[in-house]
Amino acid sequence: MILSIATDYHVTDAVSRAEQARRMAAAGFRGVHWCWDWCEYVLYGEPGFEKARQELAAGGLRLIDTHGSEDKTARCWHEDHEIRDRGLRLHEDRIRFTAALGGDAVTLHPPGKDALEPGLPRFLDAIRALEPLCRETRVGLAVENTGHPELNRRVFSALFEAFDRELVGLTWDTGHGNLARDNDWLASNCLDRLMVLHLNDNRGEKDDHVLPAMGTVDWPKVMAAIRRSPYRKPITLEVGMVKSGYEDEDAFLRAAFEKAVTLAGESATQLGAESRLKIEQ
Repeated sequence: MILSIATDYHVTDAVSRAEQARRMAAAGFRGVHWCWDWCEYVLYGEPGFEKARQELAAGGLRLIDTHGSEDKTARCWHEDHEIRDRGLRLHEDRIRFTAALGGDAVTLHPPGKDALEPGLPRFLDAIRALEPLCRETRVGLAVENTGHPELNRRVFSALFEAFDRELVGLTWDTGHGNLARDNDWLASNCLDRLMVLHLNDNRGEKDDHVLPAMGTVDWPKVMAAIRRSPYRKPITLEVGMVKSGYEDEDAFLRAAFEKAVTLAGESATQLGAESRLKIEQ
C-alpha cells in the first residue's frame, strides 16, 4: 500500500531534504507530494530535477504530484505582464519537473477573492498557454479549492466549462473545504475531476493543517466520496508538524502515517487498484 505526504510538513535548513526523505520512508511513507519551494521563485531546470531525484532516492520515495510555486512576484493571473510571465515560467518548470520525476499533476492556486474578477480570465488564459506543455508531458493542472465557497463555485464552474478533465482537475484540500463549509459541494460537483489530495484537518476557524481527526472534518464522508470518485492514486496528507502539536519529527511522521493508514482503510478498494502512476504495491 502506497501512502504519501506533502514534503513541507516541517521546513527547516537544519535537516537536509535527503535526510527528511529517509525519515518519511522510515515512518512508512513511500510517496510524496513535492511541496518544497512552493512559495518561492525557484527554477529547478535539469540540474534541479536530478538533485530532487537523488534526494527522494535517499528514502526510496516516489514523486506522486507537485505543488506549483506561488511566489508573490510570479503569479500567472496578475495584471502586471512581467509578474504573469514569471508565473508562467515557474509553472512550466514545475510541469517539466513533475514529468521528469514520474508524477502526473501540478497543483495551482486560483486568484484570491479580492483578485477574482480581473484575475480569473487571465488565469484561464495562463492555463491555455500551458496546455501544449501539459499535453506533451501528460501532466495535469490540479486547481486547489480555497476557504471561500463563492470563489470555489466561480472558479471550478469556469474551469470545468473551458477545459477537459485530462488537462484541468481538482486538488481537494479538505481543511479549506472545512473552512468554507463546502466539502459536500466539492464532493458532489468536483470529484469526477479529482487529481490531487491535500488531506488535513481544522476546527472550521483557521487553516491549521493538523492531522486528520484533530479537527471537525467529517472523515468517513470524505473517504466515501474519494472511494466513489475516479481517483486511483495514493492517499496524501498535507499536514503541519508544529501545528499538530509535535516537536519531534520522527514521532510526528509516525503519527501521520498511522492517520494515513486509518484513512486508507476507509478507501481500501481505491488503494488496492492500479494507480494512474502504476505504482506497485
